[in-house]
Amino acid sequence: MDTNERLKQEKSRIDITNSVKSFTRYWWVYLVSFAFFITLAVIYVKVKAPVYDISAKIILNDNDDLGKSNLGGLGSLMASFSIGGAGGKYVEDEIVRMRSHSNEIELIKRLRLNEQYSSKKEFMAQRITYFNDSPLMVYIPESILDTISVTSKFEIKVSPDGSKADIEVKQKKDVTYSRKGVALPADVRTPYGTFRVSTTSFFKPGKDDLNMRVIISSPNVTVKSLAKNIKARTPSKKSGLVLLSYKDVNTERGCAVLDGLVEIYNENSLADTRRQAQAAVDFIKNRLEKLYSELETSEQSIESYKRTNGIVDPEVEAEYIFKKKQLAESGVIEYETQASVLRMVIDFLKSESNRYSLIPFAADMPKEPLEEYNKLVMERLRLQENARGNNAAFKTLSAQIDAMRSNLISSLERQLAAANIAIADMKRSDASTSSRIADYPSMEKDLLSLYRDQKIKNQIYAYLLQKLEESELKLSRDITVGKTVDAAYPDTDPSSPKKSMVLIGAAFGSVVVAYAGLMLWMRLCSMMKAARTRKTKKD
Repeated sequence: MDTNERLKQEKSRIDITNSVKSFTRYWWVYLVSFAFFITLAVIYVKVKAPVYDISAKIILNDNDDLGKSNLGGLGSLMASFSIGGAGGKYVEDEIVRMRSHSNEIELIKRLRLNEQYSSKKEFMAQRITYFNDSPLMVYIPESILDTISVTSKFEIKVSPDGSKADIEVKQKKDVTYSRKGVALPADVRTPYGTFRVSTTSFFKPGKDDLNMRVIISSPNVTVKSLAKNIKARTPSKKSGLVLLSYKDVNTERGCAVLDGLVEIYNENSLADTRRQAQAAVDFIKNRLEKLYSELETSEQSIESYKRTNGIVDPEVEAEYIFKKKQLAESGVIEYETQASVLRMVIDFLKSESNRYSLIPFAADMPKEPLEEYNKLVMERLRLQENARGNNAAFKTLSAQIDAMRSNLISSLERQLAAANIAIADMKRSDASTSSRIADYPSMEKDLLSLYRDQKIKNQIYAYLLQKLEESELKLSRDITVGKTVDAAYPDTDPSSPKKSMVLIGAAFGSVVVAYAGLMLWMRLCSMMKAARTRKTKKD
């Protein structure tokens, strides 16, 4: 062992020895420090209002189950071209929607969370927080609620009978209003607006004054703290369960926050579903009117052709001849039906009148791009209702929708081109078969073309009728997306302050402070003694 290590060990032993001696000699310092810190801890635990954890559980439903019904031959065709099928809810996306800024602002306005009412009877008593049961109310006009930029803090001392009050208002840390003995109800005029102070039905006359504190903020200010305290998560990516939590000193208010958030989310989701269903109903009804007219024209053409050429039942007459053409003809019908549907959707997207409209029955289109397009359109509709003036977010969203619509049209046109190629191939196969039935009258070919056109229109008409029925059912249903598993409930024990942790921390802090104080005092004494010794030697 070298000299440096020996010196370090000896110094360590000396430090420990000095610490033990100081504790033995100045034990009363540790005792006083311990008593002081424990007293502070007890006062803190007694005065500090307990905070409780509030929890709620909901499960997300897929309320688009009508879109999963069997559409027959046309539905199979749509699925084969990636146009059919309905998607479920993405839980993480729904959590973002649930906790959106607009939903939280609406929650604050409904529950008046931007207004905090509390009172304190004694200096050492816990502060009482009110929710819908405050004995005093401060009213603020709706016209200035969203525009007020400062937080207003009211300190109000109400007389025992509730007839008078001493009122002081602080805004931006300055006292903007201070009056004593004001008769209630009273109008409080400040540079940022006029408030009205009045007692409520919950006020009970007593022997002592009522010391109230009221803090009023703009919803846009309150939403920051609200968003920070609300937590939402899902147990796993495959789970539809959403776990909500919130912390509050008032359990009734905490439960109302979580239940209110779920209620607003369900209301908005239901409104979005109905808005999309209404857009589909309007479009389908317009298309059905045109198809009905086209079907009548097709039936008249077939009837006229039969009468002119004296044909009674061409299917019986040509049963054997056309048996070989059945496969090719069915293929032409399927692909031409596909092409018609694609052209119908492309025409809808290209129409200037539908520039910012929801794409009807999006569940039967390419899944991800059309769902995203409809989400953007619905977001634009909400912004259009609430936006004021030259809103940059509104313009940005409109430009994003325009770009996505252009991409969708290009994608659908590529699918249409592929369908046309398939139609051409089928027709070539049909022509090859037709070459082997040269004796078949040309009028039969013309009549078959008329039948084929009528069948295509009939299938599209039946498909649109089914989608119309589904959309009208969606309009009439009240099925919410978020089904409550557990309504909001508080924990029985507060999450803070933890009495045991506070007392342990106080005890540990008392020892550290006492030790540090003693070491500092002893060092100062040593320095002073050394200074006196040097002075004596010098003299």
